[in-house]
Amino acid sequence: MVQLSSVLVMVVIVLIVDPSTAKQFNVLIFSPIGSRSVYHLTIHLSEILADAGHLVTHVSTFGPSSKHQNVTEIPTGASVEHLEDINIFHYRNSAAGFDWISDVTEKVGHKMWMDERIRRLWERRHDFDAFIILSSMNEIVGPFLMDYGGAVVTLCTSAAAPELLFLARQGHWLPLSVTPNGKFLYDEHSSFFERLFSPWRTWFLYKEYRQKSIFVAQKILDQYIPKMPSVEKLFERNHLSLINGHFTLDGPLPLLPNQIEIGSITSKSPKPLPKDLEEFAESSGDAGIILFSLGSIVRSRDIPHEYKVVFLKAFRKLSQKVIWKYEEDDLDLPPNVIARKWLPQQDILGKIPCFLGHPIKMNFCINIT
Repeated sequence: MVQLSSVLVMVVIVLIVDPSTAKQFNVLIFSPIGSRSVYHLTIHLSEILADAGHLVTHVSTFGPSSKHQNVTEIPTGASVEHLEDINIFHYRNSAAGFDWISDVTEKVGHKMWMDERIRRLWERRHDFDAFIILSSMNEIVGPFLMDYGGAVVTLCTSAAAPELLFLARQGHWLPLSVTPNGKFLYDEHSSFFERLFSPWRTWFLYKEYRQKSIFVAQKILDQYIPKMPSVEKLFERNHLSLINGHFTLDGPLPLLPNQIEIGSITSKSPKPLPKDLEEFAESSGDAGIILFSLGSIVRSRDIPHEYKVVFLKAFRKLSQKVIWKYEEDDLDLPPNVIARKWLPQQDILGKIPCFLGHPIKMNFCINIT
């Protein structure tokens, strides 16, 4: 799968630039609004392009981490807390979740367009050969698409149907009655009533998103950019879509040739684990270990207490050892469970038979070794 990812990346490079791979291209990658895991995805993509000899500028709200000489990171000027200070379990109601999107768009959007570094970058946007932009929640970068003549690539961070609605910007509407819907855990084997419900519910989500994200971004940008055109119209200029998913997990999708699944693109060969984790893993013997992680934006500490009790009761009965990404020290853990606030997930994934996570997170963790 790692080799397949490398091939896909090379295809992407050829599609978004010139067929001559000897030329060095200037690529601008936007990830101002997204979780830390999304940041890791986009910075990894930046370094892959940089390894191929291209110059990459990466815009994000998270602090710089890449040491690659061909990667330049530019912060938005907004606080990381805007993206991480969230209890996702409070937003299980979809309407409340869109309120959070609206709030974070305002906080990051204003800071971003008041920042001189971003303004200078915008003024020289024509210096770049290609843009790579997150497909949702990032309409705030719309001004960069104004009279831009280079290649525009969108990156879908998951293969859930609501996310894939943004492929419609390329004139490609997926058949929602048969497209797997990660939001509701429907798959290609859905019942008649699930197929009937899925298009209505998915369209409702998109309409809510349009109201709480796209319109909010438009209102903010109108304050900073003279004669700002429609953000929706600007985002219709899209030459290629990268989808961080794979049909083996998400189900088959009827994609166009310029819509490429890149699930597993972040996979790497595992490094040795820290000594305590290595000893814990070895002590499990033939039973093996289980990794339980909800990622960076969905924190285990925020799980309602009654469900934490259920997890612990279930883990206690297992013959396997369990490594749990848990951000506090308030649990009475059974002997076969250890908890850490942060884990070298990529390295652990190369050593385990079972991984527990939320559905969308699985797209970041496809790892075949």
